[in-house]
Amino acid sequence: MTDPIRMIDGRLHLLLDDDLACPLHHGDPSGLHPGWTAPALYIGCDQLLWLSLQHEEGHQADWFLTESGTLLADRLEAIPGPILDGLLQHVRILLELPAGPTHDEAAAALGLMHARTLDAIRQQIADRDRRCRIPEFGSTPAPVTMPAQPGAMHPVVRIAGADLAGSGLLAGIWRREGDRIAVDAGHRLSVTVTLPYRPIHARVSFDISGSDRARKLTVATGGWTLGTTRVGPEKAMGSHLDYWIPAEALHGNTVTIDLVTPAEDTSSTAFMLDRMACDVGPAAPEIIPPADDAALMAMFESLGENCEFGFVQRHFGSEPLGLFRFSGTGEIHNTLRLLDGDFAGLGDPGSLSTIATDAVLYRLPEPPLIIPEFMMVDRKQNFWYHTFRGPEHDTEAEACALNEQKLRYLTRKFIEDLEDGDKIWLLKDSVRGDVNEAFAFLDVLNRRGPNKLFWVTRVVEGRPSGAVEWLAPNLLRGYSGGPHHDPQIFEPHTWKLLCSNAARAFAERDAGQG
Repeated sequence: MTDPIRMIDGRLHLLLDDDLACPLHHGDPSGLHPGWTAPALYIGCDQLLWLSLQHEEGHQADWFLTESGTLLADRLEAIPGPILDGLLQHVRILLELPAGPTHDEAAAALGLMHARTLDAIRQQIADRDRRCRIPEFGSTPAPVTMPAQPGAMHPVVRIAGADLAGSGLLAGIWRREGDRIAVDAGHRLSVTVTLPYRPIHARVSFDISGSDRARKLTVATGGWTLGTTRVGPEKAMGSHLDYWIPAEALHGNTVTIDLVTPAEDTSSTAFMLDRMACDVGPAAPEIIPPADDAALMAMFESLGENCEFGFVQRHFGSEPLGLFRFSGTGEIHNTLRLLDGDFAGLGDPGSLSTIATDAVLYRLPEPPLIIPEFMMVDRKQNFWYHTFRGPEHDTEAEACALNEQKLRYLTRKFIEDLEDGDKIWLLKDSVRGDVNEAFAFLDVLNRRGPNKLFWVTRVVEGRPSGAVEWLAPNLLRGYSGGPHHDPQIFEPHTWKLLCSNAARAFAERDAGQG
């Protein structure tokens, strides 16, 4: 592996990806001490960069840094509590994930780090799990939930007690009690059924009776947590449970549903399964997002919050025109205000002024490129954007006149694209994550016709980086675990995964409604 530390213009940088770097702030401007190299860097954990250091004589060390490259700690025990909790939680979730792209990629990256530090992390996880009695199956990824009005369903299999009315298999630790199946606390019941095709969505239903003690029941499939519920005395007379299974969680022609309870006193029954039903919707078309990365990225148009997605598109060779591609509005609600007012006054003669600045482009393998440019600012609208053109191209007056004309054109184009309804509008929101604001954006976009909104937020517990989930028929949420402190420091593979999943989700939804 290439040493992830590189000297650029006399300053030490961390190589975060194939062509991304950020300055390293660790108090030693001359670089690493003689004999030391950095053989591995792990960037999968939110809020933390983990750097493994190796000396030519065999000594090992670790640096734990913030996302901006500032040294946070040089040993595991010195990491601040909340950030250490996040690291332990990240590794624990990874260890529990089933084999698959998310697990395999992160596990391979972790495997490059120092074994002794990984062992210390595992030991801390084990110690905490013993104290907190965390269930064995309690931290799988969360669901891609279903949109409203999912369409017609038809039954595939019915299970009553241990008798299968269709093709299926029961596994796990369970026993018969009359016509029902009893599962003890701490045990898992798995039901595998054969599907006639890969559906756009499916539904699994249960009739379950609770026991004398309340316990959490987790329902999962293929690494996705479909939901959790409380089973206890209040459900002693039985309860009906329904869970949607999205296409993203369905692979091949079988589906396995896992019902898991926390590892507690296994001498008592956790729940009784009276009946299970599995129903499927229409067949999912074989939809593959464009193989060409530039074509995939061109399906999306940014709504802000900053220039990051514009640089993502540039990284993948896509250079679409977009009003918000390299712009900012300070606050997400200010972008909403502009949309709500149909951009009234934006681009009016005399509305723009310039700020002469230096644009720093961090893209590798070249050293950071510094170019003089005029930033355009509409102070009344609190709207600004990059021009990537400076005094060598235009005078300030010429830059203002040209960009006022450009803004008027981009505004007209934006409104026409809204009326067409073909774009997937991408709203990156790495700070607030307020679902009410996302619905407010969707409402404004839909005033011009049915539009698609892809709302990208930071990962939350149970949502893996790159996952998407439906919040409404035209509102899809995505989760990014990448750094967002600098618009030019991003994870290309995460953005490609997000956009591929979103493009497929919208296409499958549209095909299912056709």
